[in-house]
Amino acid sequence: MSTDPVADRRVAPEARAGRPLLGQGIIAVRGADAVSFLQGQLTNDIRELGSRVVTAAYQTPQGRVIALVRVLAIADGCLALLPRGLAAPVAARLSRYTLRAKARVEDVSGEFDVRAVIGTPFHELCATHGIDSHPGQTHVDTGEQHLIDRGGGRTLVLTPGPRAAGQDDIGAAWALAAIEAGDPEVWPETTESFTAHMLNLDLIGGVSFTKGCYTGQEIVARTQHLGRVKRRLFRYRAAPASAALAPPAPLEALHFGELKVGEIAQCSLAPDGGWECLAVVSLESRDLNLASATGLQFMPAPLPYAVPS
Repeated sequence: MSTDPVADRRVAPEARAGRPLLGQGIIAVRGADAVSFLQGQLTNDIRELGSRVVTAAYQTPQGRVIALVRVLAIADGCLALLPRGLAAPVAARLSRYTLRAKARVEDVSGEFDVRAVIGTPFHELCATHGIDSHPGQTHVDTGEQHLIDRGGGRTLVLTPGPRAAGQDDIGAAWALAAIEAGDPEVWPETTESFTAHMLNLDLIGGVSFTKGCYTGQEIVARTQHLGRVKRRLFRYRAAPASAALAPPAPLEALHFGELKVGEIAQCSLAPDGGWECLAVVSLESRDLNLASATGLQFMPAPLPYAVPS
């Protein structure tokens, strides 16, 4: 436990509490077989969650990503975080496959107040709660809240109970920070549109190649071992444009000249009035300036991790 009063003053009270993230959904998988059930459904190994949050994909048998989930351990099973618009349909879909497993899948998005803190290192935020986190720890259960490190100074704070009303949603700023971190997301508009490799999950620790069977595993393994990755997730930036131009939409095509070379995966308005996006683009076009159908010009921007050619 931290007893350093200076550390406890590093984060202002309003920053420590965070602001509501209304678009965050939560699925609970509870029961004696919760972990083993999810182990057979997700791309990553969740058998030893401990103090870690694990990123994984839930896929179709054809290897198309239905949803990305961030999984953490709770006393009687697991919580899986994903966009709220996908929580109910994914929970219903998973429930169909529990069969004889002692596992119960529920959309519990309404049972937690979800807040986000941006710009504060995880260990500093933990210190304000009187907790000394250790290197590599990405989940802290305080007994009253779950603190979840999403990287790049982004933390989720989950508190059981009703969501606070009448406060500003931090969703837009959270989406922009995720793009800057190269952290992919799958939305209702993009579900089943991309594969794990297209979303760089193999590069950011979202896939285990040693865990054994799971839904869609054959496609992921074949792609990995044959090296046939033709499209990847890259970051792009569009300068401020005329208000007459429509904002980029999920799956909107990106072109180089007359040739379609990619699709937008997620997009957010930047503070300067421009647009930031993550797009799935062919490898040979990764360094080119691309155009949307509405006329926006997108220039390559850096990711915080390397993407192989």
